[in-house]
Amino acid sequence: MKLEKMRIWPETQYGHSRLASFEVLYNPSQIQMVQVGWQRGSGNRLVPANVPTTLSFELFLDTSLPDSLPSFMDMLKAASYLKAMPGARPKISVAKDVRPYIEKITDLTKPNGTLSKRPRPPSCHLQWGNLAFLGVLMQVTTSYTRFLADGTPTRATLSCAFEEWKSAETQQKQSKLVDDPTRIVKRGETLSSIAAEEYGNGALWRIIAAANQITDPRRLRPGQLLTVPPLRPNRLGQPPA
Repeated sequence: MKLEKMRIWPETQYGHSRLASFEVLYNPSQIQMVQVGWQRGSGNRLVPANVPTTLSFELFLDTSLPDSLPSFMDMLKAASYLKAMPGARPKISVAKDVRPYIEKITDLTKPNGTLSKRPRPPSCHLQWGNLAFLGVLMQVTTSYTRFLADGTPTRATLSCAFEEWKSAETQQKQSKLVDDPTRIVKRGETLSSIAAEEYGNGALWRIIAAANQITDPRRLRPGQLLTVPPLRPNRLGQPPA
């Protein structure tokens, strides 16, 4: 089976063009994805976290390994060496500066004025097998670990942190959705006491009961998860029954 490498498609003014895409030199050994769905709010409520998903991994870059093919000049030097010394086995140095490979990644953090009115870094589509992620490279930490005699770096590790990217249109659509917060029922609480705490009026307990399809308010259990919908103008105008 052919080895499939991770490919990064940077955003351009024409979209995520394949012409601008590139493969990483070596695939990461592991990937960490962090997704936060909920967080604690006031009154022990669970509210949507609204925190973007993050994707992080390390990229290993080494231009001195056999995978890095010798250049034409390297091959030409080897041929000249063999002609001058028949029977000798020259060592072809394939090591070269690793920084051009690093810059392909670090350039993804730089603002681009062609993408929007306000310059911003490009969003990147990451594809590796079945894994697909659309995000912005927020941070890169480069560690140089090998050098030539003249100080030229030939090996490095890049710690990359991407953050989920959503277009302004997508964010606007999601902001229109109303996510009702939730809370966990504590021992001794009733719908009336919860309504009094949440709305400032215990008589509005029926709003919570209706949202959770509760027909018998006396059967409230400690640990039960309740949806507590926010009061809307039409609800505020309703007198308690």
